[in-house]
Amino acid sequence: MRRAAPLRLGMAAAALALAACRPLPDAQSRSLENEMPGSAAEEGSWFVRTDFSNQATWLSTLATVVARHGIFKGAFHVVDDPAYAGATPEQIVGRLGPGFQQTFIFVADSTTLSHPDRPVLVVDLWEGSLDEFRAIPSEIAAIQINLALANMDFEEFAGAADPDGIFRGF
Repeated sequence: MRRAAPLRLGMAAAALALAACRPLPDAQSRSLENEMPGSAAEEGSWFVRTDFSNQATWLSTLATVVARHGIFKGAFHVVDDPAYAGATPEQIVGRLGPGFQQTFIFVADSTTLSHPDRPVLVVDLWEGSLDEFRAIPSEIAAIQINLALANMDFEEFAGAADPDGIFRGF
């Protein structure tokens, strides 16, 4: 079986991916009340980068996440801020503060950027559970849309993950 060639971003695609990135405000230095996005369906789900070891892999992962996959094209608020280097989901949530209204976030951490499948961490924020699973980048848009619209539950995706904890689709 022939393996697909790795995704290579041209300069234009890399610039477009970076243009979509907005730094996350520092919750400790100012109030986030006026800056918090609304629901994930309205404003886009937060996709937070916490590993800065490999820019090319990050850009490739980001391009795959934000691309259209069949009928799915998710909406994301990309956080590409070195202030989050090494942050855990708990630390990210702690910085978001009580006004954060979304029920899940996506995280590109060291596992995402070092694993051959680039599995993005999906974290459930509903009632502070912080349950998590991983998903390949090409499935993130479908997860984002279905969770944002409450079309499916977090548990449905988590329960469909492979034995290694990575969701690769239904």
